[in-house]
Amino acid sequence: SINSESTLLLGLIRRKDYESTLAKYRESVCNERVNFLKALPVFQDWKNKNLKKAGFLVFEMLYEPGEPVYEIGNYPHFLYVVKEGEIDHEVRVSMKKSNYLPTRNSESLNIEEQYKHSLGVSSSGGLFGVRELLENLNRETLAKAKTNSVVYAIPFCLVLKLFSREDLNKLKELDFTVSKRKTIHKEVRGHLKFINQKFKNLMSFTGTKELPCGRKVFASIPTKREKYIEQIFRENQSQYQEILVHRNFNYKPMSKASSKIIKLSHI
Repeated sequence: SINSESTLLLGLIRRKDYESTLAKYRESVCNERVNFLKALPVFQDWKNKNLKKAGFLVFEMLYEPGEPVYEIGNYPHFLYVVKEGEIDHEVRVSMKKSNYLPTRNSESLNIEEQYKHSLGVSSSGGLFGVRELLENLNRETLAKAKTNSVVYAIPFCLVLKLFSREDLNKLKELDFTVSKRKTIHKEVRGHLKFINQKFKNLMSFTGTKELPCGRKVFASIPTKREKYIEQIFRENQSQYQEILVHRNFNYKPMSKASSKIIKLSHI
């Protein structure tokens, strides 16, 4: 029993009215989700019945700036759709390099560096976290809120139950991180090929070769110019670091170059 120790004013609501009010609220929330989802390409051909199911089963998640949606290595349970705000995606980059600068007493030194690189930002309507979910892989990227964000999390059981094979293919194509990584991979391969050619020109010359900076190198010149060549290699090495943005894209630049000495004619 509950006893009042002072004058008390209570507002009462019947259970029937409470359940009715709650049902109306749930219905309005579901309709809001349905209206948002059916505007996305992958949901446009869905029947209203399936959209309603999705509207009731989708989780609405709120994130503050800097708060992670998921981290690298997490096991996937949901695919995500950004309703409001912006989600930043980062990938872990691993690069192997050796001491390849052409100094007289250079020793072989292998170093592996890891750092994070931003893939970009997905905004309202953006899909992400699809590929790892469908292929049963641990998360390969970090997704975190850049601004105050609202994200719809669609559970895997709903994906299997309601999505057709065509829908799943569309999901993969629309996944922000997948499309972005494909674009970056193409850029990396093209840029890396261009820089590799620079190194080949330096290491396999006969006679003279023109460098990107406009200098000429010869096969037999005094060794006091080695520092200039080292500077060229360092500049190119920084370009490697700038373009290696693909996950686990390991590259060991010119390991044999440490045994060679290139000399300059004049600066």
